Amino acid sequence: MSQSQAVDSMRSWLGCVAWLALAALTAGCEDRISPKPPVHLDAGSDDGGPGDGGQGDAGPEDGGVDAGPFVVGTGTIGYDGGIVVTDAGVKLEFPAGAVDVARLITVTQTPDLPAGVAPFSPVYEFEPAGLVFARPVKVTLPLPPTASVAAVYWSSSDGGFDRMGGAVVGVTVSTEIAHFSRGFAGPGGATRTVTGSKVTTWLSESGAANAGDDLSTTSISALVLNDGGFTELPGTGFADGTLAVPDVPNGTYTLRVGSDYLVTSQGVVD
Repeated sequence: MSQSQAVDSMRSWLGCVAWLALAALTAGCEDRISPKPPVHLDAGSDDGGPGDGGQGDAGPEDGGVDAGPFVVGTGTIGYDGGIVVTDAGVKLEFPAGAVDVARLITVTQTPDLPAGVAPFSPVYEFEPAGLVFARPVKVTLPLPPTASVAAVYWSSSDGGFDRMGGAVVGVTVSTEIAHFSRGFAGPGGATRTVTGSKVTTWLSESGAANAGDDLSTTSISALVLNDGGFTELPGTGFADGTLAVPDVPNGTYTLRVGSDYLVTSQGVVD
């Protein structure tokens, strides 16, 4: 073998080694490529999300909840009122005077599951948390198509949820609320928790300012008519101006707040 032939042979051998090394390196790189991240469906998508009344393969009604928390809607509401509608099927209707100044409203879907209740929708968090309204605000939540009897549940001061009642229209349930908290749609019933607020609105040249009356020492109850007279159901007043009376039967009752009496069938009073 001549010297030139030996050099050519060496170059050919080195080329084969380089090609094999490159192939092995490429294969190793392919093994280390991370898969694409999962796609999170919008809460109002056509793939079984709450926006179209469906619950997907594992909706809240059978123990599953869409991933969260994530914001499903925002909007700014001022003294003149307005409406906030989300792609998830949640709707908030603010009458004029419900809030005193412009507020950024945020609706967040959470992964939480309430204890003791099979929910029809995810649990939503409404912010600013604890905001008390001078006039009741209407909330509408999505339902699965099979839920013909339903109610809105709203978180209470003891960390649980109160059944607030509600009107079912199509695949939604609506009721009024006195303050922001957390809520979801669930089974209806023969009773509900009556809530309300007592708020004084101060008007000045600079605008309006709401201040809740302290009801923590005020006697509060609901009087329900029965065959022999009235049954008095005790309630609770709070320092932020809100009140709650649990287990009030659906229908007409008399709400007593101190020395004031109001005959009504509403679940929320102001």
